[in-house]
Amino acid sequence: MLSLFNKGGEGIKELRNFIPHLDPDERFGKLEPYLERESEKLQQLVGNPMYQRLLSHYLSQDYKVDEQANEDFQKLDYAVRLSQDVTAINSYLEFAPTNDVIHSKNGRREHWDDHSKPATQQKILKQEAAQRKQAYLSLNALLAYLESERDLFEEWKDSAQRKKQRTLFIQDFTQWAEVHPLGNDPLLYARCYAFFRRYQDRTLKIQLGDYYAEIESYLLSGGELLPAKLEMLEHARTAQGLTVLIRAINELPISLLPGNIVEQYSSERLTIKGSVPATKGTKSSVVIELQETLRSAEMMLNELIQKTRFDLEGIEREEEEDYRDDKFYRF
Repeated sequence: MLSLFNKGGEGIKELRNFIPHLDPDERFGKLEPYLERESEKLQQLVGNPMYQRLLSHYLSQDYKVDEQANEDFQKLDYAVRLSQDVTAINSYLEFAPTNDVIHSKNGRREHWDDHSKPATQQKILKQEAAQRKQAYLSLNALLAYLESERDLFEEWKDSAQRKKQRTLFIQDFTQWAEVHPLGNDPLLYARCYAFFRRYQDRTLKIQLGDYYAEIESYLLSGGELLPAKLEMLEHARTAQGLTVLIRAINELPISLLPGNIVEQYSSERLTIKGSVPATKGTKSSVVIELQETLRSAEMMLNELIQKTRFDLEGIEREEEEDYRDDKFYRF
């Protein structure tokens, strides 16, 4: 698989656009395996057709043309740039620790010279945190940009990732942000798909009963819904969004890594990284507040469902009685 770097043998020069401190004399081959792995992750997120579209444009003669007049090519240039930013930074963060140590026949050593010394661990961690933040923001920007330009990026519009998201009551991160501001995060939304799906299939489907299929059809195909059922959808979205956010707060800070489970000290719920881990008390207070709002939303949804059923059954009875009266007079 090819990465979005090293066109015309200018790989290191391209990487330095995103990692200015990278040694200009570094060999591109040393970073290439890391770039390939990060490109694979990006491909899985946006889908192979979309990634191939970006790669094809990058390798074409239309990429980064001076005074480019074609608006579509300008947008593709920008999408490639965001993709390169994510890939370059994440690759460097994987590469740097192994590059910090000299490997020789006498074992691993640190390199010192008369004019410099190795950076302290604190400074390294501070720089890495800033770089991870940049990569995270760029990836969020890429996902948001592909969605905003989905008519141009048909490969994204038709991707498996996006299609499965469109089957949810909350169909994108902007709708989640309408439920709660912490939902304004495209990458978090993508990561939480399983949480959305589980709540929708195991809770909303039972609560809504016969109305579920009608609302689902409306979301997938369009058309019209009665005002009461549109209101049901809004309450259902609120309950779904809050439930998923609670699960994200409780579960996403825990990462399963090869060999063990560790607690992440950077926030996956915000577009900026946490400098220190949230305390259990802080997390608990946030969750409790969200749970109270969730209980209110679920109660309102259930009341609306019952009221709508009662009203519709009353209308059906009246229509049936009118039909019988009309039938009586006609005969």
